[in-house]
Amino acid sequence: LVATPVWMTSVKEKSTTSLLYLEDKLGTLRNLPVIMDELREPKQVDAISGHLGYFTEGSSGGKKRRDRTNFEKKEWQTLMIAGSNQSLRSHSLKNNRNTDAALMRVFEIELPKLPDTHSASMIRRLVESLNHNYGQVGMIYAEYLGQNHKRIFADGIAIETDFQKEVGFVSEERFWSALCVAILYGATLANIILKKNYFHLPEMHAYLVTCYKEQRQFAARNINVGGTSLNAVDTLSQFFKHVADHM
Repeated sequence: LVATPVWMTSVKEKSTTSLLYLEDKLGTLRNLPVIMDELREPKQVDAISGHLGYFTEGSSGGKKRRDRTNFEKKEWQTLMIAGSNQSLRSHSLKNNRNTDAALMRVFEIELPKLPDTHSASMIRRLVESLNHNYGQVGMIYAEYLGQNHKRIFADGIAIETDFQKEVGFVSEERFWSALCVAILYGATLANIILKKNYFHLPEMHAYLVTCYKEQRQFAARNINVGGTSLNAVDTLSQFFKHVADHM
């Protein structure tokens, strides 16, 4: 709700998770983040987790009208952010037990409940103001990207290289790495463009590295793919534990 007004109105819409709706939304926004908040029902989270592979392909499937002409094919390159009290990666495991593909497309950040920092009335006024004040920062950001795209591309590669070296990146983690680098570099550019340190970059960097390593540990404990090193280690560990328990 608070991030959306960087680009567009913050008026909330009902969180619909049908495949056709999400495909249309991704194809319309294209490079703007797709934000879905308050996914309360298990079926909503299942709908997202069940189509992760499709969403990350970056385009809609080929479809024909009744007269045999083709529908316009939609494409996107963006981030999908889902807020929920339920674990998306746990649902991904449940719906995709024999492959790691879905889990490797989810980067989950669990946020602890924090105490209120301001009065409820003040927060309400700030949030309501976003219905009338939105898109301005997005225009400034987009203009900066257009004028400095060569330097941004080069700096982005440097940040990506350093981050991947720090976390010991492997190719299966490419979606996690891309997300973390996008967050870090986006925050860096925001501080530069707005000429103020709104984002505490060292703290963000350290936090994302911690989350990254925790995500990797979660995957190592839960991925069950035959023929992989993760599966082999996990199977051997379970075997030795079983033998020890029955000696």
